[in-house]
Amino acid sequence: MSWRYVLSVGAVGVAAMMLGGCAASSDDGSDPEANTQDVSSIPSEGMPSWIQGLQWMGWLKENYPEWYLTSNPSEVDARPWGEGYDPRTNPVFSHNTIEIVGVTPRDVLALLQAGRSDTYYQNSGPALDCDTGEAVTLSLGTKYCWTTFGSVQHMQIVELVSGDDESVIAWEGGQFGVHAYHRWIMRKTSEGTHVITEECEHGLMPSIFIYKNKMNPSLRDGHELWLHGMQAKLTGQPSELRATP
Repeated sequence: MSWRYVLSVGAVGVAAMMLGGCAASSDDGSDPEANTQDVSSIPSEGMPSWIQGLQWMGWLKENYPEWYLTSNPSEVDARPWGEGYDPRTNPVFSHNTIEIVGVTPRDVLALLQAGRSDTYYQNSGPALDCDTGEAVTLSLGTKYCWTTFGSVQHMQIVELVSGDDESVIAWEGGQFGVHAYHRWIMRKTSEGTHVITEECEHGLMPSIFIYKNKMNPSLRDGHELWLHGMQAKLTGQPSELRATP
């Protein structure tokens, strides 16, 4: 093991550790069929959040290397961003799209508002009230907590549009040293709905080279997995996600 590798892992660990505390766990009567993929090698909740973050990055890269890429800011949708967010200048940006046949923009929006992405995306916890730990639905202005990459994120719904031709939902927030804006844009097509999901991050942690270098492809990889899980959930098709070793 080289000293460069040790320094790299250590630096990412420090960066991830600064993101937040231990991952949130929940015993909220969730769907027992959620996350049916074999997750035996995925980080356990008892580990420190920074170790879980590193393991999630490694798991995504190992299992879905074809999606482990950095998004180009030129791919960004034309819809305006919230104040302070710009893919051309922010150090972290991800852009992913998928076409989901046979569903409407409102169908996709309703799934996201339910706050249970943990039922179709492994690197996610449910949307919970930060004080009580109870499940919440996501409406405009809702403040909530959820866990991803091993860290608890404090978010607020800042955009919500429900339309036949276009629906939108976006949340803003993050954790110490990270400011994130994640938006979903759903547009009607002749066969169903074109879903775009994009995220920008800025702040102390994204400005660190090692964090930026690892989070950019990891975020795009994870969001691609999220979209494919969403597609399977909405269309009632069996998931094609590969099992962990």
